[in-house]
Amino acid sequence: SGQLGGAAGQVALVFSFRNDDSYWSLDDISVAPNVTFVSPTISKAFSPTNIPSGGVSAVTLTLTNSNASTALTGGAFTDTLTNMSAAGGSVTGTCIGTTPNSLNAGATALGFSNITIPANGSCTVIFSVTSSTPGVQPNSTSGVTTTQTPAARSGSNIVNLTVNALTAPTISKAF
Repeated sequence: SGQLGGAAGQVALVFSFRNDDSYWSLDDISVAPNVTFVSPTISKAFSPTNIPSGGVSAVTLTLTNSNASTALTGGAFTDTLTNMSAAGGSVTGTCIGTTPNSLNAGATALGFSNITIPANGSCTVIFSVTSSTPGVQPNSTSGVTTTQTPAARSGSNIVNLTVNALTAPTISKAF
């Protein structure tokens, strides 16, 4: 038995030989395709990247599929929010099938699933976050698994949300 091809994203031909008699012929050889797929990538961005304490920023997660002719289905990943939380409301974007389609305000352990990523393309998952913790708040996601690629690549890039402390108003009096 043996294999031809098989680089990521290519079709490999797996073949085996079996001889039940003393003569070799074509009926002694079988060939079956063994298709492998490249796992998708994920990137993360905040907009705006600076908010006042208690302000809101939109998170855009971009999922990219480099497989030329096959959409990846059943996509799933997690996003653990540290020193920030979901602002609540709709989960939007261009990815088909994203579950959930809304988030509760205050949620910090987010999980997304049922995502279809188009062949040789990308799609987005968008939701809003808020924070009252002043300073630079770094965040990233897990890698993405799919039905075709159960082993995820590394997670997203680390991006920073800067939360600016509110300053107390000053009152002055002049005579």
